[in-house]
Amino acid sequence: MRSIRLLLGAAALAMLAACSGDGDGGGATISGGVVKGPVLGSTVCAFALTGGAKGAAVPLALGAGAAGSISGGCYVTPADGSYNFALPAGTSGDLLIEATGGSFCSNESQVAAGACTGGGTVINLGGAVMSSIVAVPAAGSNATVFTTPLTTAAVTGGGAGMTSARFNERFNTLAGRVIGAGTAVTPATPPTATNQPYLATAATALQNGGTLSSVVTALNNGTTTFTATGGVPGTVNAALAGSRDLIFRVGNIGCGSLCTYTEGMTVTVVIGTDNTLVVGGKTLSNPFVRDGNLHEIIWLDAAAGVEYALSDNSGANFNEINVADPARPGYAGFIGQLRMPEASGTAALQALAGTYTFVQQYQGNDVAWTAMTIAANGDISFTGTGPNLTAANMGTVTSFIQQAGNINIAALTDINGVGGVTYDDQISLYVTPDGALKDVVYYVGSSPRGVTVVAQGQSLPSLPQASTSVAVIPATNAIHGTAGATVMNLPITLFSGQANGSFSMMAESGAQRWNLNVSGAGGILLNTNYSCVHGTRLTRVDSTPSSGVLRNTGEGGNCNVYITHLVTSGNTILEVKGRFTAEVYSYHRKDRTVISDGAFSYVAPPVAP
Repeated sequence: MRSIRLLLGAAALAMLAACSGDGDGGGATISGGVVKGPVLGSTVCAFALTGGAKGAAVPLALGAGAAGSISGGCYVTPADGSYNFALPAGTSGDLLIEATGGSFCSNESQVAAGACTGGGTVINLGGAVMSSIVAVPAAGSNATVFTTPLTTAAVTGGGAGMTSARFNERFNTLAGRVIGAGTAVTPATPPTATNQPYLATAATALQNGGTLSSVVTALNNGTTTFTATGGVPGTVNAALAGSRDLIFRVGNIGCGSLCTYTEGMTVTVVIGTDNTLVVGGKTLSNPFVRDGNLHEIIWLDAAAGVEYALSDNSGANFNEINVADPARPGYAGFIGQLRMPEASGTAALQALAGTYTFVQQYQGNDVAWTAMTIAANGDISFTGTGPNLTAANMGTVTSFIQQAGNINIAALTDINGVGGVTYDDQISLYVTPDGALKDVVYYVGSSPRGVTVVAQGQSLPSLPQASTSVAVIPATNAIHGTAGATVMNLPITLFSGQANGSFSMMAESGAQRWNLNVSGAGGILLNTNYSCVHGTRLTRVDSTPSSGVLRNTGEGGNCNVYITHLVTSGNTILEVKGRFTAEVYSYHRKDRTVISDGAFSYVAPPVAP
């Protein structure tokens, strides 16, 4: 039945493509449609191509018999995804067509009253953009071009200096790879399940959590093997299962039209042992992990175009659920957070009142302060140069001690030095399970600074020196040591680096993996100690033990790596051996594990003659 529905939509689009008109009494018209099935509510705008680059917007008017509407000089598509718009008189040259957002049905039917016929799922494209290029015809004439993922690939993969001729050449090349050699499909061909079968495969990928950008990237590479979720299937940590009443905090963009959460709104979520997430009245399934980040497990609400990323899944501590628009990666698509309701306001700082001395810095460029004081009223000040912040200039002070081990302070004034107030104008205080302040994290510009502190007059537990360790160095390529109850005896599976800079090695077996990264300003030297918290701070020790909990010196822990044996050829490291000690912390500093007997040995494989 899918092909029948597609062909009916294609017939309507073909009839539209055959029509022409001059809605402004002399200008040309452009017809076609936004198809991934038919996309309802896509905003189609036209831009002049000047010197092969995107230029000024061209205001559009309705073409004769058009079923869509005009908004802000752009055309908004009806349910069949079609467009038919008139250009101002005198328009000439090439036009870039951009279609932003809209929604379509996973079974390629049309969206009607917010639903799909035949049991399909409505998929919202959010802020995703598809594009095409067309040469403006003579006044009073019509040109047809459709806007699809494949035309988008032809535009984005064509490089600088795009023209309609180059676009058509690029499209023909991609169509030959994706659809098949000798295909007669062009950008003016109404898309169907028969002539462009990749559309159904792409719909499945998007329904399962993939992004339009990943589909376009695959098409540019000449393949229709799309990553369904942008990651790998994930499993919810059973310790996080249950119902929670969370508070929504607005992020960079807020909900807009994608969701209905407002600042301070209480939202009930249910995390199921069956890998489901119930939120906003919907039950989401098939969670995934992206980019190897085991802290987060993600669900996609494909119909709304919203992702929910739960952390800390690997650490079994509920932190938050980040809500985002997957069509806009990173901070640009950050809608907000669903957080546990905890004590807020400067009262949350009272238990930490006192003076804390600088101990070590594990992140960012060197700071220029020696102590930090939290006053009884919540004022934060630094001895030296730091992000001083009075209680009167604190916006929200939110305690996440129970689930995340930190207090987050959002400033009402510029403390990161870039002018204005942004998301990076904040200070995070990380607290150990016994209630002691351990780490201070803040931003200079958009670059974080991470510093370990202790209460005045106290000191941190000492870390054994690697140079005096008597740990036995492995005879073969391996990392050995003991991390709490975890015994390391793992073969090295990856090594890279150069003697004049740094090296990294990964050792793994089964579900256990350890990484050792060593870096020094003077390169790799024999009988030299490398620390995780001084100098470049690029030396790291981290692990993913069989428990699945990531532990990392990058979360405020120190390490000592001592090189006892080094053989090089130029900058090539042929052999490197040594011992290491480290204190590694879980993501929220709740767990501290000390390795006092670490050792490693790497010998490069012989080069074939």
